[in-house]
Amino acid sequence: MTKLIYEHKQYKRLLFHALQLFYRNDASALFGKSKIRKEERGKEKIVNERAMVGCVYRYMWCLMQQKTYNGIESDIDIEYDRMIKDDLRYYEKEVPYKCSKKDCEKKDKCIHEIIAGIQRRRKKDVSNIEMCDIIKTAVRPDVIVHNRNQNGQSNNGLVVEFKKEYAGLSDGDIAFDKAKVYYFTCDEESTHFHYKIGAMVMLRPKYADVLLISKRNIICGYKVYADKVEKIKADAMELETYLL
Repeated sequence: MTKLIYEHKQYKRLLFHALQLFYRNDASALFGKSKIRKEERGKEKIVNERAMVGCVYRYMWCLMQQKTYNGIESDIDIEYDRMIKDDLRYYEKEVPYKCSKKDCEKKDKCIHEIIAGIQRRRKKDVSNIEMCDIIKTAVRPDVIVHNRNQNGQSNNGLVVEFKKEYAGLSDGDIAFDKAKVYYFTCDEESTHFHYKIGAMVMLRPKYADVLLISKRNIICGYKVYADKVEKIKADAMELETYLL
């Protein structure tokens, strides 16, 4: 596994601190099943994933206002779907339908998973639809730490995708979000994003599984609890398939 550099450590510390606050204050209530709506009497359901992500985002925002995190002087946004290109005009976040990075071990893998995820979600054949129009709707990261209205690695710090553990969660849903993190951290010039570090977070009732990703490679994995953080040993799992 790759050694974390200083900037990576700062973003990791910010995310992990926020996750620990979430598990101390919110997780037990939000993961608790409750009966919902009269017409669905007797049906139990866990709170929506967006509510959980909102809690983590709020903690991250508050932590970034503290002096202990003055190494991260950026904006933080949730579900941010805008980007600016070299012509200084605004666009929706988008990915191409084909990877342009040469000699990449994950060549087309992340793009393929993103397209496959869109097909699953729309539940229809997309072969006759303009691919770029479909993909534009797919790349809205859950949380990003960045400098708004700028692009490139000097302005894009941390990108995070979350998944909530629940019955029926498919391998494809997880692969879809992890593929987006691969793409956003890619160092290929044509991607525009070049986030310094990304994280794929699986929110479970008692802890979060976190994979840290940089330049389309998994750096390391962790289990984040309310009161501790455990590093996942590389020889204890296959990092590429972990969470699936």
